Formats: sequence, C-alpha cells, structure tokens
Amino acid sequence: MITLDLDDYIVALTADYIVVNKPPGLPSVPGKNPLFPHNMLQWLQREYPPIYLVHRLDTNTSGVMIFARTRNAQSALAKQFQQRRTEKTYHALLKGELATDTYQIEYPLTSDWPRRPLQRLDWQEGRMALTQLTVCQRFQHSTLVALKPVTGRSHQLRIHCALIGHPIVGCELYQHPDSACFGRFLGPPPVASQRLMLNASQLNLLEPETAIPLSFNADYSFLMAAGREDIRWK
Repeated sequence: MITLDLDDYIVALTADYIVVNKPPGLPSVPGKNPLFPHNMLQWLQREYPPIYLVHRLDTNTSGVMIFARTRNAQSALAKQFQQRRTEKTYHALLKGELATDTYQIEYPLTSDWPRRPLQRLDWQEGRMALTQLTVCQRFQHSTLVALKPVTGRSHQLRIHCALIGHPIVGCELYQHPDSACFGRFLGPPPVASQRLMLNASQLNLLEPETAIPLSFNADYSFLMAAGREDIRWK
C-alpha cells in the first residue's frame, strides 16, 4: 500500500488545473489489478474535488501529469494533447552505450491482443510512431537520454528504445528485440534498479483559459545517480 503525503507531489495548483509529480508504482487511473488499489486520479479526487482526467502515465513511470479541475479546462487541455500541441520530454536510463548522440526512431506499433497490454512491431497494420532521442550523458554500462514522443502510442518509449537495441533499465516488458524474452513479462526489475528508469521530466502546454505558455518540470537526478553506479545491467 502506498502511503504518501500528497502535498509533497503537487507541482502547481490553480482553480482550473493541478499538476503533480506522479511517483512510480502508482497508477494514473483505477484499474482491474488488485495489486494497485490506489491511483493518482482518486487520490487527488479525495483532496481537491472535482478532478478530471486529461492524459495518463504508465504505472511504473514517474513524473509530470496535469489534471483538470473544471470541465472546460479538461476539454481545452485534452484538445491540446489530441492535436499534438503539447511538448513532452522524458528522461530514461538505457542499457549499454549508444552509437550516436541523436536518433529519430520511427516504427509502426500495434497492440499485441493475446498479450495485452503489450505492443508489438507491425509493418503491415501498425500505426506509425515517432520518437526523438538525444544522448545527455554516457556512463560505463548505460546511457542517460532525453526522449520526445512526437506521437503518443501505448508503451511507445519502452518499445522504441528496445527496438534500437537499448532497452530502458528496469523495464520488465521489453528487452532486446532479438532475444527470446522480447515482449514477455520478465518479473520485477533487478534489485539494482528497483524501478523502471523512465521519468516524465517536462510538460509544455498552453494555459486552458488564457493560452499563455506554461512549462512544468519533475526532477530526474535519480537517473544520473543510477548511471554513476556503473552497474552492468542484465
């Protein structure tokens, strides 16, 4: 059970929206998994009602999320996400050393229905997904990168990093695509990482009423600390 002080995770609070730094291991919304009886939406709803969902982060991904506090704000914010007028930057610790400093990763993805919620590469029927990757810092056995998803497919960052041969440290779903375990649940991440090394570090969008540009940030220094440990990630 997660017992945390909600105030420690609030980044910004107005009459129209609330921005939080979601901790890892906490779902964005209610789900069917009994292992996760708590979620960010209901947690906020208890303290700052009413709360309306705008977008989601995976359970094991930490970082910036925005929720609306009015229906009008929800509509205005959701439209920005749908029309790709927001800019999201994630930071991740990847296994191994990348060959170049920048990548434009473009692979078509589709749901792997027999093994939902997994996604898979599908050149025939998949929807094209685009991720921009920039190397931030290199370590002995891992690389810290910034990831900008141009599209917003489910598990896009996880599977795109795996498809270039450098899966995210702590990812239990996607490993190297040439391995027998790709796209198969591998159990909890290794003790050394204890979590998925993926963080939603920055969210840029427009204020829902005034259209003034806003930028919200979440600390990702834990990724640099993990990289400096120079662990040979399995």
